[in-house]
Amino acid sequence: MKKILVFLFIFSLFLKIFSAYIYVYDKSTYDSIVFVKVSYDGKTYQLKTPFEIQKGKEISLSSLGYKEKRFKVTDDTMSIYLEIEPFMYKPLVVENERIESDILNIKIEEKDLFSIIKKIPQVTLREYNRSYIISVDGLLNEDNILSIDGVPIVNQQSRMVPISLFPKNLFSSLNFYKNDRSNFLGENLFSSGIDFRIEKSDKTKINITFDDKKSYDIDLTLSFKGFKFGKFYFDKNDLVLPYGEKLKNSYQNGFSNYFYFKRDFFSILYIYGKSQTGDPGIQGHRFFNSTIFEGNRIFNLTFNLSKFLKIFYSNNIYTYIYDNKDLRVFDTSKTFSDNIIIKFEKNKSGVGTFFQKNFIKSTKVSNVNEYFYGLFSNLILGSLKFSNSFSFSSNFNEDFLKKNYVYSFTVSKEFYLKDYIFYNSIKISTRRPTFNELYWVGDIFSKGNENLLNEKIFSYSLTFSDEEKKFFAGFNYYKDLIRWININGVYSPQNILKTYNPYIGFEYNKKFFNINNSLTLTISPMILERFKLLLYTSPLNLNYFAFYTFKNFNFFLYLEYRSIRFLNNENTKYLPFYISLDETGVEYNLKNFVLTFSIINPFDLRIESVKGYIKEGRKVTFNLKMEV
Repeated sequence: MKKILVFLFIFSLFLKIFSAYIYVYDKSTYDSIVFVKVSYDGKTYQLKTPFEIQKGKEISLSSLGYKEKRFKVTDDTMSIYLEIEPFMYKPLVVENERIESDILNIKIEEKDLFSIIKKIPQVTLREYNRSYIISVDGLLNEDNILSIDGVPIVNQQSRMVPISLFPKNLFSSLNFYKNDRSNFLGENLFSSGIDFRIEKSDKTKINITFDDKKSYDIDLTLSFKGFKFGKFYFDKNDLVLPYGEKLKNSYQNGFSNYFYFKRDFFSILYIYGKSQTGDPGIQGHRFFNSTIFEGNRIFNLTFNLSKFLKIFYSNNIYTYIYDNKDLRVFDTSKTFSDNIIIKFEKNKSGVGTFFQKNFIKSTKVSNVNEYFYGLFSNLILGSLKFSNSFSFSSNFNEDFLKKNYVYSFTVSKEFYLKDYIFYNSIKISTRRPTFNELYWVGDIFSKGNENLLNEKIFSYSLTFSDEEKKFFAGFNYYKDLIRWININGVYSPQNILKTYNPYIGFEYNKKFFNINNSLTLTISPMILERFKLLLYTSPLNLNYFAFYTFKNFNFFLYLEYRSIRFLNNENTKYLPFYISLDETGVEYNLKNFVLTFSIINPFDLRIESVKGYIKEGRKVTFNLKMEV
């Protein structure tokens, strides 16, 4: 037995001597590529860089958004540089590192951030005069949080951030995290997240977009030695609806200034922006002298005190002013949020705590001052992962002992069978009402409800996938689900006693005839008592995206299908289903120069996004991006 052990030990040393470490980088930015697919000896593995491999192997390296590269392992240490290649919006499932989340990583190559978000299959984007509500079908609908480089920027209670003020050049990509397979900074209070990643390369960029409706935006960024300074300005004329109908008083203009600095252990981000938007009202209630003013200041700090200890701080101030001269209404609302997160991680497990202070000041609501405390932990034992969080909020101005408790507990397991990865999880959690749901009085069509109860959620999910296909199914049960209901013409959030949400879906990514194809089908009804469907939800959704590359030209199109959406509790009134070629176009790509021509809603279809609001008609856009 001892001889066998000695032999194995000597053999392992022999392998170590004849092995190599491979580092992988982006050829254009020299940024490290973290996860790669490595193929050799007829098998494919997904590894974290740098990875170890035996010398003499002929291997193939690839990663999402990069050209495949083949080479022979010859040296003890090798640095491999991959070239960027246009790619599908395809989920990257990290296998060997046991990161229990579906991470959809998308490089920001679009002319605006909304064009990217709406192409995420799991996300539904509803718009009202260039204001957007982001929701996730089949998950905790409309309970998203946004972050920048992992630091939350959205007030935990209000969830309000005007994305139209976000500069485009500042960001290189975004990650989308599904709620049942991720811990957003370990905070299970947040069900899912869209995380904007800051561009790390020191390149000066200019990004210009204009369209046939005489609207335009300009984004200029100066970068050097870790510093970034930028100015973003936009001016958009009144929306033009299908058949050439102009929606008067729907203009929008604004600007944002930004600064970013990063070193190995420290980073700072500052964004300040303001906008003015005409409020046209809704069909049957049009306004011509109504204006919305928005302001947003984002200030983020990160500290890496050691390899294991990190501190995050964010401060967000959001201002909303509603001035309706037709109705002689003038309302203001200002929300302040401070968030501190301390996190300790080691061996893929971690613990942490956070403190958040929220304050809202409004002309119609007495000042509300709330404090939020919490603990969270993540523990991985083999293929099992446990995620827990517990927190409570209190209002010092009233009764400190009267607290609102929030908790979350998730257990998940991953295993492999032949070429498929199987993942399943069980989650029990609560969600407290947001500031908007409790206190909103920003316009005449909606009003908050201070008597709301916490949502309670139980969910089970199952996913199995290979490199091309993914099947997912699950079940969500909500008690006291919060939804905005039309009560005598005014929308107000109400608790719905019981809601059942079974869902099933399929994603398929395949290349045919040099055309990259991505198809996502989701069936996700929100079922109430008496088997009625929840208002405004679409039980059947289909997204299709196609991409074809010829020399320096990239041709693309995006198609979507939405089933009927009911407008009343009895399910007798509804918005019709629609199939829409949402956008098509062509991109001309050189090394430091990209020109894009696209047509939005090319068939000029008349589609109602929300009752009384028609989506924008046909629009031709041009986009120019340069970097030096």
